[in-house]
Amino acid sequence: MLHIALISFYTLTEHEEALKAQAVLRGDIKPSDFVPEEPKKESATTQAAGDEDKDNYTLSPDGRIQLDPKEMPKSIWALSGIMVKARSGPLAFGLMYMINNGKDAAAVNPASVMREFFANFLDSSTQVLLVIAVLVSVVAGVGILVSIYNSVSARMKEIAILRALGATRTKILTLICVEAGLIGLFGGFLGLVVGHLAAAGGSVATEELLGQTINWLSIGKEEWLYLVAVVAVSVLAGLVPAMKAYRTPVATNLVVS
Repeated sequence: MLHIALISFYTLTEHEEALKAQAVLRGDIKPSDFVPEEPKKESATTQAAGDEDKDNYTLSPDGRIQLDPKEMPKSIWALSGIMVKARSGPLAFGLMYMINNGKDAAAVNPASVMREFFANFLDSSTQVLLVIAVLVSVVAGVGILVSIYNSVSARMKEIAILRALGATRTKILTLICVEAGLIGLFGGFLGLVVGHLAAAGGSVATEELLGQTINWLSIGKEEWLYLVAVVAVSVLAGLVPAMKAYRTPVATNLVVS
């Protein structure tokens, strides 16, 4: 558990007024001691300077914030926040429920908020990218089929020699399918590495823009399943040229030209 005292939190515009009002409700100070200030008319120069109230604090020579004891006495200070790590999810939600049903504090779950944010803004684009990835995989499978088919056509004599040396049709078919599967495995793994490197660059950008990083080192089970699917598509693509090699006539292709 980590207690955080954010002195800068008390320098926000009219923040001391809210703290004094809360202190009155809690009974820490008398209602007569709290006199809300009249709204001040700000000049254009003051408005351009920002939203912070310059009257309730000063800066020391070393840059530290010194709160005005008259405007912000310690008797009305409150804890800015507490970060709590629960032992399990249900305990965390139970704790949030109890705190939010009280009067002293409010509980939030930053992870849930960020999940909702990404779900609302990134789910649709994620679905589009998934469809594009599937189409690319299908096109890559067709590319493997064509390349291995041409390779088999150019190696008919070598395949016939293997058959003459005792290789069965099943072994020839298995060799071609394994070759296609290895191509798919290598290409899928390379794509996985490149994708995570791209995510590393995106993590830097999102941290600068949103203050949120991407766990680009984590590999989800969906990625492993997709890699398995890519290998399966590659093996199926290699099945067509493998059948061509399977039916290779030995006598015809061993004739010396």
